[in-house]
Amino acid sequence: MTLNDIQVGQAVEITGIGGLSTVAAGKLMDIGFVPGSIAVLIRVAPLGDPIWLKIKGFQLCIRRQSARHILVKEI
Repeated sequence: MTLNDIQVGQAVEITGIGGLSTVAAGKLMDIGFVPGSIAVLIRVAPLGDPIWLKIKGFQLCIRRQSARHILVKEI
């Protein structure tokens, strides 16, 4: 399951990042997408992209294209 598959209000645990270059995966990890972190989907933009998340106590938005590479599991 990926971060792109979750619904608004759902909390998940990050398990890894796959299918990206080391540099791109490192950038996602730098902003908080590290294994073991809890992410909650707060909102989806009207046209479906980007998505707003709460992770490690702060809110951020990412594109769905990036969310497809972030592996998660339900908690």
